[in-house]
Formats: sequence, structure tokens, C-alpha cells
Amino acid sequence: MRFRVSIPLIVLSLAALCSAGCDRLNQTQASSKPKASASRSSASTDFAAAMVESMAYIERVELPGASVRGFETTQLMAKVGGYVKEIKTIDGEEIDVGTMVTKGAELAVLDVPEMMDQLTEKNALVAQAGSLVAQADAVIKQRVAGIAQRNAEVKQTEAQLKEKNALLSLSMAKKKRIEDLVNKQTIGAENLDEVRYAVDAANAAIAAVEAEIETANANVKAAEADLEKANADKLSAEEAVNVALASVDELKTLFGYTTITAPFAGVITKRLVDHGAFVRPATSNSGAMPLFEITRIDKVRVLASVPNVQAGKVQVGQKAIFHSIGGVPGVRIAGTVTRIAHALDPESRMMRIEVHFKNPLEQPASGRTILLQPGMFGSVTVVIKEWEDLAIVPTSALRTDDTGQAYVFLVGADHVAQRQNVDIAFNDAKSVGLSDGVKPGKIVVTQNVDKVKDGQLIPANSQ
Repeated sequence: MRFRVSIPLIVLSLAALCSAGCDRLNQTQASSKPKASASRSSASTDFAAAMVESMAYIERVELPGASVRGFETTQLMAKVGGYVKEIKTIDGEEIDVGTMVTKGAELAVLDVPEMMDQLTEKNALVAQAGSLVAQADAVIKQRVAGIAQRNAEVKQTEAQLKEKNALLSLSMAKKKRIEDLVNKQTIGAENLDEVRYAVDAANAAIAAVEAEIETANANVKAAEADLEKANADKLSAEEAVNVALASVDELKTLFGYTTITAPFAGVITKRLVDHGAFVRPATSNSGAMPLFEITRIDKVRVLASVPNVQAGKVQVGQKAIFHSIGGVPGVRIAGTVTRIAHALDPESRMMRIEVHFKNPLEQPASGRTILLQPGMFGSVTVVIKEWEDLAIVPTSALRTDDTGQAYVFLVGADHVAQRQNVDIAFNDAKSVGLSDGVKPGKIVVTQNVDKVKDGQLIPANSQ
């Protein structure tokens, strides 16, 4: 409710109506309302107050110019240069714009004849290296046999040494027996010469056999060295095989690139080559161009731009509605804000946001199936916040201080005005929605707010 009143000074009114005998009454009234006397000036001011109302309100951000894009879009380039040998077919039709393909589907095949020649050469090198390995194996077997033969020679000479030592022992025993007989003068001293010669011959034979043993051991070591060399030669040949096989594998990998495949399931949106066209490899800087462009449409992105003044309000997870879509009138698709850029575009000063949808979408209410196609345009409405009972005051009740802080004056049960800072949800030039600071049911000053001071008394008949 709203009233207007002229506020005269109470003391002056009582003085005009009462005689000197009423002085006691004047003093009693003046002492019982000291705040009113202190708050009111000699000039009269009209005030009005009203109760804070409430209403359901949804704060939205409207973003026109939203566009649909495929969740992934890729231009398919060739890693190796060659001529287009074949464009694959699906269901009897050549792959072209609008063809739906599955992940890994073959799209085209390139012809690279010189690569086939290189593969033939590399396979020949593999065979050559393999033959060297076989030769090394044969040499190793030969060296192993040679070591066995040398070890046998060592054993043979060792046996001869034992024989010569036995003959020496026999000669030494015979010599001792002859010496004993000579000492007893049983036989003449000339008999010692023969046995002495026999001992010397036995020692000479032993020395010769020991020399042969040393030679045999040396031959064993030489044979073992030959074996080590043969093993090293085999390892070298095996490494040559590995190098040749790696070259073959590399060429086979490159051959795999001659078949262009789909990296994901989607639709072909561009076909840029025909049979016989020469395709430059993407690894060179020679103006390589794509063969196809493929877009994933089982999931799509709806892109919208938020003005800088509203960018701080939009957050991931907020409700978003895609509507006013060209080509599908009357359709409203509900989703949530999936991604935000967290940065403004330096040119447009707007922030990009994305709303992701599975495609196609089922509309349970209408029973329709909506297919969002890349390139569609529409609008996105982002729901920032919803209130069931937002505080509403007239615009005349709102004031802003020098710092930009909005405020109102609340009137309490004691009729005293108190400044209250508020947050604004909306202002339509007629009424203001307050999201914080004031609750419905409170009383606020709605007239001459700029003349109200904090703590001032507002007459009861102003409310």
C-alpha cells in the first residue's frame, strides 16, 4: 500500500493548538518520541513505502547464431605419393559426398609402382643376408670339428708321454741294477754305457713328446679362435638379416598407407579426387591436398558465442535449450552446457561455449526423431538461475552509490529506515528483481529515496 503525507514538526503543531496549560502534555509527547523529533527537519517531505512482492523468475541468456558441427571432422591425406588406383564402393555405389562409412572402412587405394620395386630389392637383400647366415653356420660346424680333432691330438701325445715316461722308468731301473753289479764287480764297467744311452734316449723321447703336446694345445687354441670368429661372422650376418627385414617391414607399412581408411564412423562431406589423379604425400611441402573429408555425426556440437558482459554467468552444467533451428521449426532440444572456452575471442570479444547432443535425438512428447545436420543454425538459451519467489520492488525504490553498489531502504517495525545493499537479477525499467539482500514481505521506501538517510524515521501513514 502507498500513501503520501506532509510531515510537520510535532513540537510546532502542539504549540499552535495548546495553551500554556498544555505545556506538560507537549513535554510528555516530545520526550516519548525523541527519534522522530531528531529525524525530522523543518521542511516537509513526501515519502511512500510498499511491501516487497515476489514472483517466479528464470534468468536466461539468449545466444542467437548457434551452429551445429560434427563432433569430429578430419581431412584424409596421403602419407605416400601415388596415383588413385581405385575408389571403393559401398552397397554398389562409389564412395562420394553423403556416403555413410564405418570406422576402418577402405575408401581409396593408391598405386605406387616404384615402392613395389623397392620391396623386391629389400626381399632380395633379406635372402642374401640369410645365405650368409647359412654359410656362417657351416663354418662354425667346421671349426667345432677342428677343435675336436685338435683335442684328440692332445690326448694322443699325452698318451705317448706316458709311454715314454714308462720307458724312462724301465731304463732307470736297468741302469741301477747294472750299477749295482758293477759295484759288486760281478760284471765289467763297460756294461754301464749301454744302459746310460738307453736312459738318455728315453729322456730325449719324453722331451720330444712334451713339445708335441705344446703344439697340439696351441692348435686347440687356434681352432677355438677360429670358432669365435665364425660365431661373430654369424652374428654379423644375422644383423644384416634384421636390417633387411626392417627395411621390408618399413616398406610394408608404407604400403599400408596406400589404402585410405576412415578413422571413425561418419559421413563423407567432401570428395576431392578421382581415378588416376596424382596425390602428393602430406609429408612434403609440395601443396598436398586431402582426398576426402569425413565428419562424425553420431554426436554433434552446438557452438554458440556469449557476449563479454554475460560470459561470467555461463558455467558448465547449466541447462541449455537449442531452438529456432532452421529446417526443423518448432523443435526445442534440451541439453546442458558441456564446454566453455574460459577465454574471450580477441576479435569478437565473445566466449565460445558448446552443447553436445547424441544424434539423432528422440522427442518422446511428439514421437519425432530429429537428425541434427552439421551446418544447421539456431539459437541457444542458457538458463543461468531459477527462482520460485524472487523479490520484486519498483524501480523507484532502487538507488546506486558512487561505487556502483545498488541498495534500497528497508522500513522496520519501528518505522526506521535502514539501508540494505542488494544484488539485481533483472531491471525492466518498471520493476527490479532482487536476487540477494531483500526477501518478499519486507517494506521498502519507494519515493524520494535519495532524500532518505540511514536511521531516519518514516511516518507510519507513509506505508
